[in-house]
Amino acid sequence: MERYNILLEGNSNGTLSEEERLELMALRHEMDAFMLCKATVAVLLRWRGHNIQT
Repeated sequence: MERYNILLEGNSNGTLSEEERLELMALRHEMDAFMLCKATVAVLLRWRGHNIQT
């Protein structure tokens, strides 16, 4: 997460190299996939009757 934040800051400053931009995109895709997985698990658990706190 720390690397992602560093890359985001560099991106907003316009100081990223092409390699760093690709790394930022890859990290973003990984984070999106992780969040989708978490949301799917939460929905499945709620459907099965578990109380999920948000």
